[in-house]
Amino acid sequence: NGVHPDGFVAVGKRPRTDTGEGSQDGKRCKIQGGQDNESKNGMDGYADDMSRRMTLSSCEMLKRVASFLDPKSLCRYQRVCKNMQQAVTDNHWQTVCTQRFGLVNVRGWKDDDDDSYLELYQRMDEHRVRPPWKFAGTSDLGHGQISGIACGWVTLVERSNGETLRSVKRPQLESTKGQGGIWGGEYTSLPVVELRILIQNIGVTDGALTIREQAISVDASTRRRGEQMFEIQSDERFRKTTVDTEGKPLKKESEQFGGGEHVTDQLSSELGRLNLFESLCLVVFVHSKGCATVTKFRQRANYTKILLSVNGATIPLVLQCRGDNFKS
Repeated sequence: NGVHPDGFVAVGKRPRTDTGEGSQDGKRCKIQGGQDNESKNGMDGYADDMSRRMTLSSCEMLKRVASFLDPKSLCRYQRVCKNMQQAVTDNHWQTVCTQRFGLVNVRGWKDDDDDSYLELYQRMDEHRVRPPWKFAGTSDLGHGQISGIACGWVTLVERSNGETLRSVKRPQLESTKGQGGIWGGEYTSLPVVELRILIQNIGVTDGALTIREQAISVDASTRRRGEQMFEIQSDERFRKTTVDTEGKPLKKESEQFGGGEHVTDQLSSELGRLNLFESLCLVVFVHSKGCATVTKFRQRANYTKILLSVNGATIPLVLQCRGDNFKS
């Protein structure tokens, strides 16, 4: 038959080419073709699975990106496309509300459960809700805001008797003259009012919000004349200080470096730097000239101004004083 007992074809003989259904080779071809079809279907299923995984990972990535954005950028992010709009959930705005206004304030303002946290943020921003501030003064004096940059509040520390007279050290020049009997001593009684000013970064993300060293004053101008009440600088007891919301002193960056070559003039001239939603408090003692009582000071105070530095530009934050009828 031309076939070797071991299965090899004898030389000079034509090999069998029967591929019918009943033959072994035909079965082999049929089975091989079935494997190719199964492999093709398997690759299609793998591609669909990978496409599904990539879609899920892209959604998670969009949500992850949204969690790092500030409120203004978050609003712009939602307007890019439908996928980005769906990626920003109500949980993102809940986190933003809590970081800026504090959990207690958010729960107090969240009256209706049907309102979204985006609407809640807009409502609280419109009313300039103040973050938790344990070191605030005894009464509110005023507030102000630079939209998308910073917000500030000023409070007043009232004494039990309502008076403002305090013993203050005279300037060095006057003390020298006082030795000759002209000024009559090293200390004198002056009307002094303690102000506590809270400043919060509400929108600056590309670089910190910087508060430079400056002389703070309160405007007491009238229609007939201009007048300023300046902070006291002659007495170390009444020097301006920077504290956190709980009243703990804040260290300047120049102090953190420990002096030496690392201390630059720029760092030493800063009162503080604020990242997004961070706050600090300035404690200032103002010479309230002509105001023997706190009530008189409230009537005369118009506004105070804090200079802020944002990306090299100086912007004034004006805090309007609202008199005796002011409510935060």
